[in-house]
Amino acid sequence: MRANRLRISLEREAVDANASDKVDASGFVPLEDVPDVVWKKAMTAVFPAGRGSREHPTHYANLDEPDANGQTLFDRLNTAIDLTVTAFQDYYDHLGHEQNSERGLLLFRIWQVYDKMIEAASDQWISEFVCAAGILAHYVGDACQVLHASYLFDGDPARKQQRTVRNRDGPLETVIERFGKGVHSDYEDRMINEHIDALMGEVDAAVGQQHAMPLVRGSQDAGFAIVELMRQTRNRIDPVALIEAYAAALQGDGKTSEVLWNDFGTATSAAIAEGCRVLAMLWESAWHEGSGQVIDADLLGAVPVSELIALYSDQLFVPSLPLDEVARVLRVGLL
Repeated sequence: MRANRLRISLEREAVDANASDKVDASGFVPLEDVPDVVWKKAMTAVFPAGRGSREHPTHYANLDEPDANGQTLFDRLNTAIDLTVTAFQDYYDHLGHEQNSERGLLLFRIWQVYDKMIEAASDQWISEFVCAAGILAHYVGDACQVLHASYLFDGDPARKQQRTVRNRDGPLETVIERFGKGVHSDYEDRMINEHIDALMGEVDAAVGQQHAMPLVRGSQDAGFAIVELMRQTRNRIDPVALIEAYAAALQGDGKTSEVLWNDFGTATSAAIAEGCRVLAMLWESAWHEGSGQVIDADLLGAVPVSELIALYSDQLFVPSLPLDEVARVLRVGLL
């Protein structure tokens, strides 16, 4: 994985506020960016690698929306055996979320990619292992962002706010919109971009050289490790508090990104550092489950970029599936 670090991400020195501008879908895309930069695009004749709307719900799972009994998925998911597609289907059905776009399945996406990593290590397909492991970094990154585990992902749909904005023609106008609307991009993009050096410094200081976690056994356990990561992230950052701080900043004189950084920057850095450790643990766990340690060390070098492009451009490589179809590609139990 060290030999392939530049296949997975940018060098630390290249990670800055303009990092996203350095990734071009027409060329090689660092693997951690593939789900956003390649797979979220629509599939067309000139861009056959895109997966469009089928990819979007794989990036989140709303675990905190209370059902009619006041229960959330966080309440229901207490052990790995509780993590089932059926449990999610029942939960979303009772909440009236019937469209695929409303039925987030991030945990099963991680389960699916983890399956591929075990298979690749077992079959000694180094390029497939690296490709899946690098792509896994994106989904684990989503899991340590609190709004990816919340129905409050871009504000509170039960509340409204009034604010003054400038329309395209120049004059000011008053709009009524969802309370906290815009928090997702202001928190995950603008706040982080404007404080990237401070954030990366805190992450580097916190993450350490070892993940220091017990290895998981089985893809269901891998998915449940992400439930716990999302739970820890929520314990660090209350999404309601995040939204209320953002909404207050919209009404005040302060810059929203500064307000969010002052209130949640350190907790965000800690959540990302924890995500890095969980990712390392999942890489090592899948490698051991697939008996990767028996592979000749001479085979463990940098994978040609052309092989990685061919893999992530293939619609059948860890295919993007909606919740109601994903069960058919998930392995249950131990190999």
